[in-house]
Amino acid sequence: MFKLKIINKPKMIKLKCGFSFPNVVLANLQEKEVIPTKEVQEIVADKIYDGLSKVTVQSIPNEYIVPSGEIEFTQNGTYDVTDKASAKVNIKEKVLGTKTITSNGTYKAIDDNLDGYSEVEVATSGVDINEYFNLTKRTRGNYTNYIKKLPLIDTSDYTNDFATCYKEANPTLITQLKEKQAMALSANEEEERKKNLLNYANVQAKVKEQEEKGKENNVSGSYNGNTTNMNKQNGGVYVQNGVFYYPKGTSGKGCKTPNGSFNNPYGYHNEFWNRLQAFKQAAIQAGYNIDYSTQGCRTYSQQVATYEKYRSTPGRAAKPGNSRHGWGIASDVSAFYKNSTQKCGSNRSYSNCPGMKWAHENAPKYGLNFPLLNASYKEDWHIEPLNKKTY
Repeated sequence: MFKLKIINKPKMIKLKCGFSFPNVVLANLQEKEVIPTKEVQEIVADKIYDGLSKVTVQSIPNEYIVPSGEIEFTQNGTYDVTDKASAKVNIKEKVLGTKTITSNGTYKAIDDNLDGYSEVEVATSGVDINEYFNLTKRTRGNYTNYIKKLPLIDTSDYTNDFATCYKEANPTLITQLKEKQAMALSANEEEERKKNLLNYANVQAKVKEQEEKGKENNVSGSYNGNTTNMNKQNGGVYVQNGVFYYPKGTSGKGCKTPNGSFNNPYGYHNEFWNRLQAFKQAAIQAGYNIDYSTQGCRTYSQQVATYEKYRSTPGRAAKPGNSRHGWGIASDVSAFYKNSTQKCGSNRSYSNCPGMKWAHENAPKYGLNFPLLNASYKEDWHIEPLNKKTY
């Protein structure tokens, strides 16, 4: 220990020996930098430090926003709420209703003081043009000729003829029909002409082939196109340039028992029989088959019986004297085939009887057609020459 005595008088200070100062340890201080916040901050040194030597507070940035106020939303959407302290959603509920539509037109929910419709019932008398018109037929004349059935329309106020009444009642249907048929005519007319020429050439080749086969088998009666009586059969039917000519009103009165002048045992006209056989061979080559009726020429008395049997069904049988069966130039296919051996049933269709579909599509290639596919009484089995005229 030592004693230090201070004397007011300026005298020399004398220290007694044996004195020493203790070790001095400096404090470990920390500098800190902080970011200003809205809240009060308490800044203290980290644990490894004795204290703070310096605290620097950064300046407030220009983009610093203090949210305040409230925003209200009245409709759906995307909104910026950065500067808002709160948001209020007040979207009005949509007012929906139901509607029954009874006629064509344009309807708006706003006209009914609604925001929209939750349910719409359509109770109009709309029609499908294909249900009322036969669009497969071609015509350049009166379109009302191809009406399949009539819509339910009130004609009590009409005093004009049917065609005028129908067109006035159904202007939309008539317009659609005209547009569709005009397009079909323009698109298919040239192609149809080319196909007809090609079909005629194919028919002539097939017929020539059958004639040559008939000569090889010593079958007489094949036609050379002359119009002499020697070349007429079954009451005066002859063929010239591929067209079958037959007299008016004498059907069935000229049928004769097949003899040496016929190339078939049934009484079919020779040229028609040639085409039927060429068609049958083509069906076999395509994987199908066709059988024909063995009644080649239907007599007048047979047609009378047929007509009386079916006269209650319009279009089912021709009046006696007018059936082409009576000239030997019409036949009924007695069987179409699903394949080469299996016959189709009576409830046949294109899907379950592909042989019938093939026959209907390919008959014109062999100078034949099925003319009653779209008749009032449809007959998918009735087959005739493609080109025929009366004289």
